[in-house]
Amino acid sequence: MPAELRDQIYSYHFDELLPEESVVEINLQNAHDVPKPAICRTSKQVRQESAKLVYGRPMYRLHRELHGVAVVKSIRRWMSTIPIQHTKLFRSVELQLWELLRDFFGPYRLCRNVRFDYSPVTGLSMRSNDFGEKAMVILADHIAQLARNGEGGAAKGNFIFRALTSRPELWDTRGPLMNSDGQKPARP
Repeated sequence: MPAELRDQIYSYHFDELLPEESVVEINLQNAHDVPKPAICRTSKQVRQESAKLVYGRPMYRLHRELHGVAVVKSIRRWMSTIPIQHTKLFRSVELQLWELLRDFFGPYRLCRNVRFDYSPVTGLSMRSNDFGEKAMVILADHIAQLARNGEGGAAKGNFIFRALTSRPELWDTRGPLMNSDGQKPARP
């Protein structure tokens, strides 16, 4: 069957299975692999040809209880289950960090999100409503440094993972991102 027809069949199949706006949830505490649809397990050829739709189409939401640099170790462990040639296909990754805080009323959980989107045209962009302006400047400086070092240009989607894992101290509970605004976040 010609490649164009196979691509069209994959597209029909994945339009139902993984629509463009779909979100794949990955719990980094016990994540072992990216969930792969059954069609991707039929043969090497089908897996290779459909990889762009599996990895590049949905937004991946990675979440973990916040425990310092263990976040980076978890991301690296999860990434090791993905073939290296497929990491460049990712287009959107959101990191959710859950933190247990205490105040006068008792303990409560707070979630901080940061989302990274990669486009071949615009490069890597990020956004967050949960990190303060200073934290976003720190992240932007980090990404700019990676790009200056030549780690962003041809890296494609795996630039997202380089931004997340190349400086573990950024994600430490006492690190610059978590404490950049100088105060504890308010109770939700």
